Amino acid sequence: MILSLDTVGSYIGRTAEHHPKISRAYLRTAFTADLWYKKVHHIRGLSHAKQYLKCICEENIIKALSRPDKSVMVSLFVPCEPLIAMGLNGFGVESFSSYVSGAHAQQTFLEKAESTGIPETLCSYHKVFLGAAQLGVMPKPRYIISTNVACDANQITFRELAGQFGVPHFKIDVPYRQNEESVTYVADQLHNMTAFIEEQEHRSLTVGMLRETMTHTARTAENYDRLLTLSADRYLAGDLTAELQATFISHMLLGTVEAEKYTELALKEIRKQPAGRGINILWLHTIPYRSEHVSRRLSNNPDVHITACDMAYESLIPADINNPYESMARRLVYSPFNGPIGHRIDTALQKAKQIRADGIVYFCHWGCKATLGGAALVKRELEAAGYPTLVLDGDACDPRNAGEGQITTRMDAFIEMLKQHKNRSGGGTESA
Repeated sequence: MILSLDTVGSYIGRTAEHHPKISRAYLRTAFTADLWYKKVHHIRGLSHAKQYLKCICEENIIKALSRPDKSVMVSLFVPCEPLIAMGLNGFGVESFSSYVSGAHAQQTFLEKAESTGIPETLCSYHKVFLGAAQLGVMPKPRYIISTNVACDANQITFRELAGQFGVPHFKIDVPYRQNEESVTYVADQLHNMTAFIEEQEHRSLTVGMLRETMTHTARTAENYDRLLTLSADRYLAGDLTAELQATFISHMLLGTVEAEKYTELALKEIRKQPAGRGINILWLHTIPYRSEHVSRRLSNNPDVHITACDMAYESLIPADINNPYESMARRLVYSPFNGPIGHRIDTALQKAKQIRADGIVYFCHWGCKATLGGAALVKRELEAAGYPTLVLDGDACDPRNAGEGQITTRMDAFIEMLKQHKNRSGGGTESA
C-alpha cells in the first residue's frame, strides 16, 4: 500500500513530541524509500540529470538523519569545501526544512518553535528547523558553522541550536562592503574555520585535499554557466522541486564529485535538445515548490518554465584552485545577497540577458525582511531595463502563509501577459 504524504506527515507529527527517535526513524525511512524509488524508476517528465539531482540532494538529508557523527550543521552560504575534503556532510536550514515540508510534516515543528517564544514572523524554514531540534527529531550534529549572509534569522537560529545541543559553533562574519579588504578579512576567517574543523576532527586538512575539492568547484561553476547559456533556447525537463534543489549544487554540495557530475549530465542532455524558445522566467529568491498552481504551470512545461534562480547561481563564480581561501571568501563577499540591493539587481540583469528571460518573478518569502524590503526598488529597476517583473508574497515552507489564491490569480495574469508580449514581438522578448 502506498501512503499519502498527508498520512506520512500526520504520523511524524503525532509521534514527534513523545517519541522523537521514532519520528526521526520514520522520516529517515520515508526519505530512503523515496530515494531508492528514484534510483530504480525513471520519473516521467524529468530529464535524467534532474532525476540524478534529486537523488544526491535526498542523500544529503538522509546522511544528516542517519550519520550525525559525520554531519555538520551549516547556514546556506557557508563554503563547505573544507568539510567535503574531510569527508563530512554539511546540511542546512533551508534544505532540511524543505524536505520536512515536502513530507507534509512541518506543522508540528512550526507550532513547537512558536510555543517556545520564537517569533511567528521568523522565516518558516528556520522555525521548522528549530522545532525539529527542540523536539529531538533532529539529531545532534558534530558542530555548527554559520555566517551572517544573507539572513538575519541566522543570528537567532544557530546561536539557539549551539546552546541547545551543547556543540561548538564557529561564526563567519562577512562585511557589508564588497571590496578586496573584505575578501582578505573573510579569507583569514576561513583559515580559522579550517583550523576549527581540524581541531574538532583531530586530523589535518592537506593542501592537496582542499585543492582537489576546489577543482570540482571550479568545474561545476564553469559547467553551470554553460548550462544557463544553453538554457536560453533549449529546455531541460524538470519540475519545480528540481529547480529549487539546484541550490544544493551551489552550496552544501559545491565541491563534490556529485555536483560536478550533475552539471556534466545536464550539459550532455541539454545539447541534445532541439532549439526552441519557450517563455523563460528568471526567478529571484526561494521557489514555492508546494504551490500546486505554480507547480502545474511551471513544471515539465517547455512552453513556460523557470530557466534560472538566483538562489542557485549566486555563488557559482570562477574559482581559483591555487588560492582556495581567497576564492571562497570572494564568493561570500561578492554574493548578490551581501551588500546593497543594487548588487542583486545588477546580477539579476546579467543573468536575465544570459538566459534571454521573458519575465522575472521576485518572490517575497514570509519572514525574509531583506527580500521584502527591496521589492519596490527591484521591480522598478528590472522593468526599467525592459523585463516585466511580478512581485509575489507567500511562504515556500509553511502553507498557512502561502496565499495560494493570490498566487494563482497573479501568476496566471503574468504568464498571459508574457505570452501576449511574446506574440507581439514575434517569438521572444528582446534582451536588455
